[in-house]
Amino acid sequence: MEDLISGLNLHLLNEKNSEPTFQRRNAKGWPDLTLVKGVQLARTASWKVRDELNSSDHKYIHPQLGISVQNHTYTRFNTAYGGHRKFSMHFRKEIPQIKQQLHDCNTREQLDETTNLLQRAIFRCCQKAYKL
Repeated sequence: MEDLISGLNLHLLNEKNSEPTFQRRNAKGWPDLTLVKGVQLARTASWKVRDELNSSDHKYIHPQLGISVQNHTYTRFNTAYGGHRKFSMHFRKEIPQIKQQLHDCNTREQLDETTNLLQRAIFRCCQKAYKL
């Protein structure tokens, strides 16, 4: 079973010292497995056996994924009717700062911030040059 889980890049969320997921008067066990695909998801997930009454001898399991859902909206600029020279003129002014910040990047976080800076600069220049 371990080879199968590993071979499929699955990760077990069950916690070692958890309450049993199966319980009767004379027996208890941990037969229920919760698996996720990918190490990134496994690092953000949590897993807990819930102590609620139900009509089964298996207990409820509460897996929780530590991911956030983001909705993005995008402004669309009408570039069909010109404005390219105006965009280029404004964007040229932004290039030195972006180049310097890119040159100074040493970490992933710094690269992310530089990417955000670039995107904001492009957006500002589009606002100045194009119609919505």
